[in-house]
Amino acid sequence: MQHPEARYITQAIWRQDGQSTLTENNFTAPLIAAMNNSPPLPLPMADTLELWLLDARAGLPLAIVTSALPRKRVPAIESVNWSAFLSGDRDFSSPGFQKLMSGEKNSAIPMDHGEILRRYISVAAGSMTRAQWFQRDHEGNGKGQAGLKLKAGEQGRLLTADCFPELLVSELCWQNEAERVLVKDYHHWHAANLLSQNNLSLDTRERLEHAACAEAFKLYERRHILPTMLNLERVKVAFVQAKIGLANRTTAPGAST
Repeated sequence: MQHPEARYITQAIWRQDGQSTLTENNFTAPLIAAMNNSPPLPLPMADTLELWLLDARAGLPLAIVTSALPRKRVPAIESVNWSAFLSGDRDFSSPGFQKLMSGEKNSAIPMDHGEILRRYISVAAGSMTRAQWFQRDHEGNGKGQAGLKLKAGEQGRLLTADCFPELLVSELCWQNEAERVLVKDYHHWHAANLLSQNNLSLDTRERLEHAACAEAFKLYERRHILPTMLNLERVKVAFVQAKIGLANRTTAPGAST
């Protein structure tokens, strides 16, 4: 596409306030019109087909692997590798887990908490990793589709909403406090992202909102996709902290603008 200050560019910025780098022409006009008339954020959830890693003991959903739009035939699965992070996200740490495992005197012992979580989930999934696609309905119930290494009767089964973890990983199947703390802190680390879901219980949304306010910049970045805020004053304080932090970044010596 063409840019006012250059012949061609491969990307551009569209902004609702008109301060865009995207030049309107015959090619870009339909895109600009669609953006100007797009539905308000947050957009409704559309990925109702979910792939879940199964718990080895109960055969119930343990950790979500991915999601997709509904389709007649679910994608085939040859293997499943659950990961705690997207590429580049490596800053997760759980102070509670660190304290439980190291003790007060040795709290500085370094641990890769994301890798430990991955191992815990791998153990819970068992030596024969199994996974299954579920088509979720508007009440959260799921109908089992095809999957990986399913047992007789699992394809086509109906699971009620309470059989599925409310968040990314089950918080109920763990045997000791350290495992439970690690999983809960993992969800708190993801709190700003998870708050974009519109089907959270009030208790879960409250604890995630509280956790997200401690990571003010993450929450501020996602402010347009939050379906609701329970404690508006608390969230406003977090937004102000984020704005101050952003202002300090841009005015610091050597900062790029």
